[in-house]
Amino acid sequence: MHCQVVNKIIYGDWGVSVSTEDGSTYTAKAAIATVSLGVLQSKLINFEPDLPFWKLEAIFEFNMAIYTKIFLKFPSKFWRTEPGTEFFLYADDSRGYYPVWQHLEREFPGSNIIFVTVTDDESRRIEQQSDNQTLSEIMEVLRKMYGPNIPMAEEILIPRWWSNRFFKGTFSNWPIGVTSHEFAELQVFYVLTRL
Repeated sequence: MHCQVVNKIIYGDWGVSVSTEDGSTYTAKAAIATVSLGVLQSKLINFEPDLPFWKLEAIFEFNMAIYTKIFLKFPSKFWRTEPGTEFFLYADDSRGYYPVWQHLEREFPGSNIIFVTVTDDESRRIEQQSDNQTLSEIMEVLRKMYGPNIPMAEEILIPRWWSNRFFKGTFSNWPIGVTSHEFAELQVFYVLTRL
């Protein structure tokens, strides 16, 4: 069942039946499902019967946060690289608009790579637009920070954790107000009769 996308798990006293998007069905005495919280919340996998209410409640008490690092490679450096200058900040009227920057000269000397970190709503917004639109916004910010004569980025890499249906976010987040009881219920290994 390697490299298959599971979309349905049917379970009962008889065992487990797992269906995949390509129409295949696999039956066994038992199965283990290890997917992200975001996938469980997205209903990519249909459980029959449904997971019990207490388990669903615990799943939906938590959320998937989004933390996006956008990497840019330039033909040459235009930012400072001496000790103590690894990070640089940008402040904009729009909260979270390309705020935290970091160069990778210590890790990869001569690579001319920097990245900017965005989170939550900004990550969602950026994931929904083209790489070219994001690059245009980033270059505008960098030109405000370093002047109009900086080189254009040669490459851009934008991970799209939120829109990737196999993740639906970067990491699970424990929201304010959720107690250790809900967390314990989320952690409980639930046996789907056989699963």
